[in-house]
Amino acid sequence: MTVLVYVGANKGETLHTKLGLFDRIIAFEPDPIAFSLLADRIGHQPHVTLVNAACAEQDGFADLYVTSNTYSNSLSIATSSTFDRYGPGHFEVTRTEKVRTVNLCSYLMSCGFDKIDLLHTDAQGMDLTILRTL
Repeated sequence: MTVLVYVGANKGETLHTKLGLFDRIIAFEPDPIAFSLLADRIGHQPHVTLVNAACAEQDGFADLYVTSNTYSNSLSIATSSTFDRYGPGHFEVTRTEKVRTVNLCSYLMSCGFDKIDLLHTDAQGMDLTILRTL
């Protein structure tokens, strides 16, 4: 069985292209609005598990900084200054959401996964943290 773990699925545009390539897909998206669109787009796939949570060091809750470009939402970046090179205002924080966090390794082990074939992370500054949990 081939397994894809996709962290930061957003609305599923990229994930949609991978649906036929894996036997099981576990996708994480913390933003409730993006997650709703993701669920509408991909939620009917029987081999896909969608998790409305961010991957972090610990299970719990954290602030998600939602920006004007939702592809840049982040747990770790509360200001747009990091992204000034993309143009002023492109990454302005528009709202903060309290979101659920999960430790990826603990989550996968609790679901019976001891091996994955591909980890795709698009977690805006949290990628190394996620890797360290594995």
